[in-house]
Amino acid sequence: MERVTIEELRDHFDEYIERVRHGESFALCDGEAIVAHLDASEAAPIPIVRRARLPFSTLREVKGVPIAREPAISAREAFVRARGVRLASGADAVALLREDRDQR
Repeated sequence: MERVTIEELRDHFDEYIERVRHGESFALCDGEAIVAHLDASEAAPIPIVRRARLPFSTLREVKGVPIAREPAISAREAFVRARGVRLASGADAVALLREDRDQR
């Protein structure tokens, strides 16, 4: 079994995953110590890991299911929704939320 350092795996991740898909196995090392084994799973296919090309906020659906998005709300409105109370005009909603959190 070939030994691979964490840095080497990080730098050439795609290449090692492809080699694992073709049946190779690796011992993942941190210095001289083996910390993990990298080999193909018989129970499930290896997931493909890719970096996101766009920020999550631009995502509109996942596997054809639309993502519901609520418009951004103020701290005052969040407090009202969470506690079901109305704040007096001029009340500091953030201070009230912090006080409520500290009491828990």
